[in-house]
Amino acid sequence: MNINLELATERTYAILDKLTECGFDVREPYAANLPDGMYISDGACRVVIIDEKHPDFVIKFGWRDSDEKYCKREAKLYEDAEKKGLERFFAWTHYICEFQGRAIYAMEYLDCDEEDISDKSSDYCWKLYCENNSVDLDEDDWDIRDEFWDSYNDASDQTYGVVRYLSSMISAKDAFALDQFIWDNDINDLHDANFGYRNKEIVICDYAGYGW
Repeated sequence: MNINLELATERTYAILDKLTECGFDVREPYAANLPDGMYISDGACRVVIIDEKHPDFVIKFGWRDSDEKYCKREAKLYEDAEKKGLERFFAWTHYICEFQGRAIYAMEYLDCDEEDISDKSSDYCWKLYCENNSVDLDEDDWDIRDEFWDSYNDASDQTYGVVRYLSSMISAKDAFALDQFIWDNDINDLHDANFGYRNKEIVICDYAGYGW
């Protein structure tokens, strides 16, 4: 990806300046009244700050000091993906600075429409399920539907659902390489919320994995 690190750094410091002005504390991110247009998204281990006035980059940091390892791992994986020619499938990220004792990373902004990605990936996987099990697409038997959803939800946590949908839109060679990269690097926890859109193309935005 052709990312301007200087611009990402500039955007990061602009966000941090606003956070400082409103009395933001990285240890209690929801305690501060953020400026208009700025909001928080979070997961089990990390916090993301989005500034709608500068939407090209967001900042990421760990909930706890020990959670920095996830940001660090993600940045290293992006570098590894670049070496494999797979960086277009991952959101760019880079370490920028320290702030209140936390390591701050910039990441390119993606349109993370979880509902849309979930609907499209589950529809695609339902079609595959029907083809593989000789089931009609309009099947309304609850036992069959429950069996599908059980398998889809279990598999989504192990990188099946959205990755399978993403793979259907790229070449077989790229799909194999991406799947191999995910497997080799133990990138788990790739559920619907960990993807977003870059120019209408699905990209992985949270790929540090979990629990290692």
